[in-house]
Amino acid sequence: MEILYRFGFVRPVFFDPDPTEANRLLVTYKLCKVFNYALGNIDGEGLLHVTHEPGQSSLLKPLASSEIANTCTVPIIRGDTLLNTFLREPKPEIVKLDIQGSELAALDGFGDTLDSVVGIECEVSFQRTYESQPLVGEITSFLMSRGFGLFDLKVFGVQSTRAAIQANAFYFRREIRTKREARVESIFRTLNRISQNP
Repeated sequence: MEILYRFGFVRPVFFDPDPTEANRLLVTYKLCKVFNYALGNIDGEGLLHVTHEPGQSSLLKPLASSEIANTCTVPIIRGDTLLNTFLREPKPEIVKLDIQGSELAALDGFGDTLDSVVGIECEVSFQRTYESQPLVGEITSFLMSRGFGLFDLKVFGVQSTRAAIQANAFYFRREIRTKREARVESIFRTLNRISQNP
């Protein structure tokens, strides 16, 4: 996606509840919109569990409480609320989520705007590391009910240990409706090195 952004072919929209991280994204991606919110299925506030390990903070409480450095209240917004209220641009065609166990809530929060989406890259887990964390089967069932199918899983570099805990899951619409959707899917697959059907 980075190269497409640099040449102006895509216009990413970022979300991050951590003001420091949101500001870093704003500096790095000057032409993009960055929203200092957590994505969820409500409009309101929630407790962010800030962890010692960067990138592991979550609205869900880690099962290992020793990982929590502190907590803070952050704003939460539904994807459809933000898109319909703050953005006057076309609805998203690609969604990428890596939000430490809150992926299902965020997907649900897109509501009907999810109908414009062609491809989704979503971090999924095979075992819980946060309280009440949805696992890969729950996320897949939800997306199948919205017209998507699971196309590929890219496990986080532990194939040799046979002990995968997480993966990036790639979902695409089961029925491609337009030529544009076909192009978007093809580009998204190419960028992520996902081969086409034989």
